[in-house]
Amino acid sequence: CQEGICYHLFSQTRAASLADNQLAEILRTPLEEICLQVKLLKSSAGTVEEFLNAAIEAPSTRAVKTALDVLVAMGAMDHEQNLTDLGRLLADLPVHPKIGKMLLLAIMFDCLDPVLVAACSLAYRNPFVVPVDNRARAEAQRCREEYQAGGFSDHLALVRAFDGWEREMQRGGRQAGQQYCRKHYLNYNTLDMISG
Repeated sequence: CQEGICYHLFSQTRAASLADNQLAEILRTPLEEICLQVKLLKSSAGTVEEFLNAAIEAPSTRAVKTALDVLVAMGAMDHEQNLTDLGRLLADLPVHPKIGKMLLLAIMFDCLDPVLVAACSLAYRNPFVVPVDNRARAEAQRCREEYQAGGFSDHLALVRAFDGWEREMQRGGRQAGQQYCRKHYLNYNTLDMISG
């Protein structure tokens, strides 16, 4: 180490409140994906709990049990922690198992395009903008409710917003898409990322 000057972009109070080390990733992320990978790689030797307890910073037993219960409930594992056919398919997908199952069902029911838009937004970021100004916030909420078309589905509202943006992009290019986003309180970069 050598002496020098360190510039921080936050206050000393904020710096003092920060942890010395970042929390281990296994303690910050959902465990469902990890459980599937463990079973895929170690299909016969021991349980998922035993494997994860051997980690340097092991997740809590409760968190592991909850993840396993979710996988059993969605049909990815049986009660003896064996992968089902669905579980093997989900383990191969680079997304959370719930999103993976949603995509597989969309393929089966021939409605992949709208479900893919919803899945991308769940895996990335919500494109609806929430302005700071109260008047603009009320207008943004009105636009969002307009996309819901009397329903209560955020996912369908998102698909409608994306479809409108995509139509504008095809009609008038990037500038029309950006104007559409400003008018309807949407984030252009997020929609662009979702569109791939």
